[in-house]
Amino acid sequence: MSKRISRCAAAPPTTALMTRFYPELKAGKPKATTLRESMLATQKQFPNPLDGSAFTLVGNPD
Repeated sequence: MSKRISRCAAAPPTTALMTRFYPELKAGKPKATTLRESMLATQKQFPNPLDGSAFTLVGNPD
């Protein structure tokens, strides 16, 4: 499995979010649901609102 990590987005909250998001997405869950669940799980671990506020889903949410 290859991983894509931007130099700008290597903060621990981002890593936690993406580590949860991409496997769920690959398993076939809807994008919007997967992003929401991943963001909620990340917020429990990193409660600062700025840690996950930069991520939005653009396009078809399914």
